[in-house]
Amino acid sequence: MSLRFATSVGRSLKVIGIIFSTIIDEVSKSAKMVKGLYPLALKQDKALVLSETTISTLLITKKFLRMETPSIFKKNLKNGIVTDEMLAAAIFSVNKRAKNARDKEREYRDFYRRYRFYSDDYGNEDRARERKEMYYSLKDELLKFADDKCICIHRVGHEHNRRRRIYDYEQEYYKIDESQVVWSNCYYDRNLCTEVYFVDVVVSTYVEYEYFLFYDFGNYSFHHPINLDDIEDEDAELSKYGKEIIEIDSLETYGENIANLLSMNYVKKVLDVLKGGA
Repeated sequence: MSLRFATSVGRSLKVIGIIFSTIIDEVSKSAKMVKGLYPLALKQDKALVLSETTISTLLITKKFLRMETPSIFKKNLKNGIVTDEMLAAAIFSVNKRAKNARDKEREYRDFYRRYRFYSDDYGNEDRARERKEMYYSLKDELLKFADDKCICIHRVGHEHNRRRRIYDYEQEYYKIDESQVVWSNCYYDRNLCTEVYFVDVVVSTYVEYEYFLFYDFGNYSFHHPINLDDIEDEDAELSKYGKEIIEIDSLETYGENIANLLSMNYVKKVLDVLKGGA
């Protein structure tokens, strides 16, 4: 084996490894995006050119990493049938994709706030937010066909503190009980030409409530927020749903590996069948 051939093989394996990792992370993207793997390889190593055979192999690998739609679901869709299980699987797919996009949006926002010398020139945060809103919009549309699965309203309370800031040039600053302090810091005051120290103390607490419609499909369950913004009589608004209100301690939601989710093509077919039968 020549040195040149060995070097070529080594480079190929290295770049294929990079691309394979990319496939796993981005397995839900469209075929058009997948074809973009070819220029990605060139970007990683300009001296390397992948063959069409290699690209085809990678595309086949991606296919097996994706969750396949059950054959019974495909058959039902052809016959214009959407079962509760099929509807739940579609909602689960878009709901988890929305959570993934939400988490990615937060990740970008926190990064650019922490490292202000970086700028989001490519609009990563905005694109993540747009994907999140698109997936949540599809979830809302699908839940319209699941009214009978809404069994109650969950109420979640969030405790908040009302704070007051006290500065070291105030007499009260030197009388504060340290157990009341929740934050302290300082800054340079250019007018006073000195550093000013301050503390934040809690003066009162209050509980803010969020309300969610709770849908139960057996193997799947979902929450949908109730928007009470600008509603003067919240109790009257909630009573319109005719559901029992159950208080829960917290509501934490997580994303999911998209390789475990049914495709967006399946979701859109389900929605098309439901709208056609509406």
